[in-house]
This record gives sequence, structure tokens and C-alpha cells, in this order.
Amino acid sequence: MGKENIKTLFLILLVVTSIVLTKQLWVEVPYRLFPSFIEKNSNENVKYNYILEDIITPEKYLVSFGNNYTMLYSGESDDLWNEMKKVLKTVLGSSNVRLKKISSKEFLDYKIKRSASFYFSLNISTHIFTKVLDVNPKVPIYDNLTYIKSIHFYLDKEPFLVLSNGQSYFKLDNLNIDITAIDKLHKTIEEEDYTKYYSLKEIWGIDNDIYIPLTIKYNLPDIYVKSEINTNDDSRVESIARLFFGDELDYARKIIESNGSIIYLYNQKGLKISEDGILEYFDSIDEPIVDRNLYLSLNTAVNFITKHIGWPKDAYLSSIKEIEYDKNKGYQFSFTYKINGVPVVPNNEKIKSSIKIEVFNEYVKSYVRYIRDIDIPRSVSISINKAMSPKDVIEKNLELIKQDYIINNNLENTKVENYEILASINEISLKYYDPSSKKSGEELIPVWEININGVEYLFNIYNGNVVNGGGIFGKE
Repeated sequence: MGKENIKTLFLILLVVTSIVLTKQLWVEVPYRLFPSFIEKNSNENVKYNYILEDIITPEKYLVSFGNNYTMLYSGESDDLWNEMKKVLKTVLGSSNVRLKKISSKEFLDYKIKRSASFYFSLNISTHIFTKVLDVNPKVPIYDNLTYIKSIHFYLDKEPFLVLSNGQSYFKLDNLNIDITAIDKLHKTIEEEDYTKYYSLKEIWGIDNDIYIPLTIKYNLPDIYVKSEINTNDDSRVESIARLFFGDELDYARKIIESNGSIIYLYNQKGLKISEDGILEYFDSIDEPIVDRNLYLSLNTAVNFITKHIGWPKDAYLSSIKEIEYDKNKGYQFSFTYKINGVPVVPNNEKIKSSIKIEVFNEYVKSYVRYIRDIDIPRSVSISINKAMSPKDVIEKNLELIKQDYIINNNLENTKVENYEILASINEISLKYYDPSSKKSGEELIPVWEININGVEYLFNIYNGNVVNGGGIFGKE
């Protein structure tokens, strides 16, 4: 009987070991995508005091090794961007640099070179960008490039840069700079077991600057989140309210609604904290603003958010929109944040952006935020489901996408070929989708966010299904 017990115990250990090893085989994390995940969780919920330079950052980086490519999302790659900023400051401040416009074909031909490319989620004003770099350009970029959407640095014997707004490309050469630091970082990435990315031209014969993985060697950690504000925590709610009202909070009217939302009102100023953790603030504009100032307004927004709860880790500017209110001219800024390097997309039926603020130069008219913190006790497991590539997801949903494309473009009586649909792909990115249905214990869904002809789809990366009851979103 003793031998039988030993055999049984031995078999159990074998099964457990097999499960652990199988899980490790499925979970191969790409370079710097989720480094030291479990160890870093405790720092993810800290709020940061960011300045303007901190939030004007690329959403992702494409690294080319010649014939192979990989994409980096993680904030762990900030060292690469920091070195790139040094290069940009030196290059733009030099009077010896040559600038010329190149064709999209010439730009795509450069992809076989060793390079690092940096992609922003929106067009960044060139004037704002140079202010952030603290450089007075001696290169005539203002005359040629109003906005910057992407930056491409080529590590040749004679290195050069390409700046683009998504439609036009400008080459800067005769740089005369030391590339030792950025070249070392580039080689470090190449030595890692990185996930290979391929251009859509290689896959479908489409000429554009979009790269995707064909084989997914990794899965994303199962992340559970909770709302950063809990309305049941009276002292926390009051401390947040005091950030907005100061000593005036003692005279503010407090209303507790039947659904648990808490409202503070004082003169023209108001603050509402919903039971699900959404914060909404509004105030008046003290003087007419007839001339909007982007740099002043953006600085006002960044400083205001820093002083009012602070920034989630790896937050970045994701949208700028000109607005008017009672003949006052201002801007609406939206910000996105990342969890473990991957941008978080909230359920747009609940809230459009994680942080949205309306600013009229020095005045903040409204401020809305819905930030989720990692629910640490539940954020240590890793899914063993096999992730699908964007190619597989698109091919699975091609008929759905085609029907939407036909309807949106009034092509009901026209035959639409698959190539036309594929050629309309504008963007493919990895994101976390937040269903936003629970105050705590909410599991984020890893998705491929795919923009086709201006329409955004969110597809679950494990089964390829559209999320959020249709999952079609228009840009704000």
C-alpha cells in the first residue's frame, strides 16, 4: 500500500510539473513588453507629477535590424526615446544639416536599413515639439512640416533622419553626430529573443508603414483592475474634493445621490464623483478668450492634472481638438495611459477617454478622468490561450469589415475587392480593453485595435471576436 501511495504521489507531481512547463511554453514574453511583471505591480498604482515633456511621447517604437523588425510598446523602452530626443535636439539645432523632401517609395525603401522609428498617436505640432525639446531649430522644418506623426532614425555609417506627418516625408542628413549610445541600445534589442514583425507589403502587397507579427509567441498577463476612486472611502473622497476647492470646500454644498454618486457645488464650480469611479469637474471662464494658444493651454492642462490627483504611469497625449464655448476659443485634450506598456482603452459607451480636459489658455473649463489601478491580489495569473495575429483576426472578420466598408462608403451596388479593404488599413495596435462594468476585479481584455478607413475595431486577441457589442468606434 505504501508503494501505491508513492506511485500516486509521483504521478501527481508529474502532472503538476507538466502543467507548469506547458504554461511556460505558451507564455514567452517579447522583449521588454512585460518585464518583471509581478514584481512591478506594486508600483503601477503610484500617481506621477508629469511635465509637458513627459506626456508628449510616442505610443510605440518599430526597430529594424535590416531584414527583421520588432515592435516595442513598453515604457521600459524609454531609454531609446530619451537618446532619440538628444539626437533630435542636436540635429535640429545644427545649421549644417540638410533637409529635403523624399517620396513615399524612397521612404519605404529605407526600411531595409538598421533603424529605430517612433510613432505618435496623433499629429504633434512641430512648434510644440521643438519647445518640448527646448531647441530653436536652425533647420527650416517650420516651413515644411506643420505636424510630426513619426520619426525615423537610420543607423548608417552616415546616419540620417526622416520626419513625417503621415503623408509627406523629409530627410535630414549631414548630421555629424555621435550615435554610440543609441546604436548600443539598438544592438541590445537585437540580441534579445524579440517577436518578429512584418510589413503589410510583405503580407498582402500593400504599400504602407504598418507592421504586424505573424506568429504570436507570447500571451499577455491576466490583469484585473479597480477604479482609482472608491466613493465608500469618505476620507479619500474628501481629500480629492479639497484638491479642487481648497478651503472653499468647507462652504460647498454636498449632495449624495441615490446611486452613490457624490456631488460638491460652490458658486460656478462643481465636482461629481460617480459610484463607478468617474470624476467630473467643471468651472467657469473668468474672462473672454478670443485667441486660443495651444502651448499655453497644453501647459495649463498638464499642470492642472498634476495638481489634481496626478498622472497614471506612462500617460501620454492622444488627442487634440479645437473647441468653442460661448464664443471662447480653447482646446480639448485627451490622454491615454498604459498598464505594463500596453495602452488601455475604456468602454466608450461609458467614457470616451481615460482623461479629457477642456482648456481655454489659462482656464480649465472641465476635467473628466476614469483611471483604473491594478487590483494587485488578482493580477498574477497568465492566460494559456493562444493569441491570434492581426492577420488571422482580419481574415476571420473580413466579411464583417467589408459590409461595414460598403455601408460607410455608399457602395451597395459596387463590387468591393478584398485588396481595397486591406489597402484601407490605417493603424494596427495592441491594446487592453476595459469593459468598465465593475468597480474592482475587472479583467482587462487584450485586443488588436485596427483602424480601417477611419473606423476602429477592437478584436479579442485570443478568439478574434469583436468586443463591446459591435466594437466599431469613430474618432472623437
